[in-house]
Amino acid sequence: MCELRYHGKYGVEYRLFCDNEFYQGRGFQTRELAVNAADAVRRRLVETGWSG
Repeated sequence: MCELRYHGKYGVEYRLFCDNEFYQGRGFQTRELAVNAADAVRRRLVETGWSG
């Protein structure tokens, strides 16, 4: 699962969860950058055999 957290003037953070446990997060200036980065992480995970 992925969620976006908005931090006002500080930008947007993506947070990835696996089995309801926090997996990874990272902050960006814009929503578009956060979504693109989270999607890139998902693609890498799928390429290495993850299914979700």
